[in-house]
Amino acid sequence: TPILLHGAGGCGKTSLLSMCAAKSLEWLAHVKPILCIRFVGTSPESTALTPLLTSICHQISYNYMLPFEDIPHDLVPLTAHLKELLNNVTPQMPLLFFLDSVDQ
Repeated sequence: TPILLHGAGGCGKTSLLSMCAAKSLEWLAHVKPILCIRFVGTSPESTALTPLLTSICHQISYNYMLPFEDIPHDLVPLTAHLKELLNNVTPQMPLLFFLDSVDQ
């Protein structure tokens, strides 16, 4: 279930997101959660959509032991590939996304 944190700059959204990411390992200790944490806009790779999605695809592929060479370089096939990768998520290995500053 998505959770959206919204508030004025400096109110603690990033801190709360980071705390939730850390605590999720405790909350889901009965399974092996995969955390995909991105602080958007903090590096050149996280500012543009294609490198950001490529990075996420690499992490998912690594954690679910899937091939890297299938990851496309263009945005449209990349988004389709990401959707396909999400089919590998299981209840025993849930995937949690923590994306900060998606408005960036």
